[in-house]
Amino acid sequence: MDGESISVETLETCVKDVVSKVLETEDGKPVPYDAERTKKWCAEIISRTLQKICGDDEDRQSHHKYIVNVVISNTGSGLHINTGARWNPHRDIYVMIPYSTPTMNVVTTVYAVIVPGMPPDVPEVLKDL
Repeated sequence: MDGESISVETLETCVKDVVSKVLETEDGKPVPYDAERTKKWCAEIISRTLQKICGDDEDRQSHHKYIVNVVISNTGSGLHINTGARWNPHRDIYVMIPYSTPTMNVVTTVYAVIVPGMPPDVPEVLKDL
């Protein structure tokens, strides 16, 4: 990524790309739910998402703190996800991307938070607010 501020659209595109690469076969078909593989899938989605967002740019990592959360559940089982936060809506952003197949539901959430006292990079999408 560019080392500057990050937009909601960029995060959404990144997450969708990573999730599809992890949970779909090469011909684009979803892999079936497998409880024994969910831990590996979650770790891989988190790792790839952070790598895609941050790359090797240490400066970018120092301006933002990124949090990636992945929930994978078997289709038919109940799932409720809720998050609360107190932050600066003009600088901090998040995306929540659902992904569903006939056998599983996946929700990936990414938070991009600027820590007080760090350079005031404002996400492009929020500059006009």
